[in-house]
Amino acid sequence: MTLDEKAANLQNGAAGVARLGLPSYQWWSEALHGVAGSPGVNFESPLGVEWSYATSFPTPILTGAAFNDELTFNIGKIVGTEGRAFANVGKAGLDFWTPNINPFKDPRWGRGLETPGEDPYHLQGYVYNLINGLQGGINPTTKQVIATCKHFAVYDLENGRTANDLNPTPQDLTEYYLPPFKTCARDGE
Repeated sequence: MTLDEKAANLQNGAAGVARLGLPSYQWWSEALHGVAGSPGVNFESPLGVEWSYATSFPTPILTGAAFNDELTFNIGKIVGTEGRAFANVGKAGLDFWTPNINPFKDPRWGRGLETPGEDPYHLQGYVYNLINGLQGGINPTTKQVIATCKHFAVYDLENGRTANDLNPTPQDLTEYYLPPFKTCARDGE
C-alpha cells in the first residue's frame, strides 16, 4: 500500500484499495443496546433488499437500572448471537465496541445513556455479565463475538473534561474509576 492508501484506510469508513483487491469496509461495529443501527452492520442484501433485522434493547442506563445481572447476561447472549449471525454472512465484523465501562458521575458529560450507572460495584457486575453473554459464556472455546470495552477510566471528569484534564486523585482512581476493570479477574479469566 502506498502512504496515501494507508492513510485512506485508517478511519472506520476505510476506502479499501481497488488495485490490491481490498474492498472498502466499515469496521465501526457497536452493540451498546444491540446490533441494530450499528454503522458496521449491513442490513442490505446484494439485491438491494433488506436482509433482516436485529433486536434493539433499552439503553445501558435503563438496563443497569434493573439491577438484574441475569437479565444483563441474557441481553448480552442475544446481542452476541445476532452479531455472530450477521458476521457469519459477511454483514458485520466480529468485534463490537461495548460495553461503556466508565461510571456516570456527572450529568454534564452528556453520554450517560451509554453507561449502566454511577456505582462502581454495580458496574462490575453489569460489565462482567454483559461481556460473558456477548462472548458466549465464561471462557468459551469459540467466542460468539469479541466485546471491546470503551471509554475506559476517567472519561467523564467534571473539571476540564473538554481540555482532557485526566488527573484524578489516587483515591478517585482506586475507589471509583478502576473497579469496573476488576471484572476480568473474576472466575480466573
